[in-house]
Amino acid sequence: MKLDEKEFRAMNHPARRFLQRNFEYPCFRRFGLSAAGRDILEIGCGSGYGAWLLSGSAPRSYVGIDIMPEQIALAMRYERKNRRFFVMDTSDLSAFGDESKDIIVDFGILHHVEKWPRALEECSRVLKKGGTMFVEEPSTALLVWWDRVFNWNHPRDARFDLERFERKLDELGLVIERKIHLFVWAAYAIRKG
Repeated sequence: MKLDEKEFRAMNHPARRFLQRNFEYPCFRRFGLSAAGRDILEIGCGSGYGAWLLSGSAPRSYVGIDIMPEQIALAMRYERKNRRFFVMDTSDLSAFGDESKDIIVDFGILHHVEKWPRALEECSRVLKKGGTMFVEEPSTALLVWWDRVFNWNHPRDARFDLERFERKLDELGLVIERKIHLFVWAAYAIRKG
């Protein structure tokens, strides 16, 4: 789903970068995110700020994808030799080979993807055996609140409760190694066996 203008501005606001830098990324680091020498895919990379954070750990390669050309245009300012950005739908990762990524990062975008179960299937296919996904997502209850307060209009088909999300991981044979669940938000480290 493409963000409407209000949410696009919110996701590119300094407050969003503050949360990503001071809460989400440190949570992933505590969960074991170590990018050094690894091949990373960030789904829903937005303006590329996650690439900047992850590049501090010297990954071998980084690819950021987003469905919005407007976001990729912003992300290009972070492009370097080992960092690339592409307009791409998270539910179709056919541009990447099977088991080609060591780490997949989701800074809270699956709730924008109407085909989120398919996106998880694609992430599982692309992730190497022993690789890890780092995911943070709000619950449906938080999305409903955001939509009422901010009028962001998240697609109903993309909404999922965290239990349903975890069941889909289990179906795919993905194992939750670490989890923080705070009322209406959760963060995960998910290993592919």
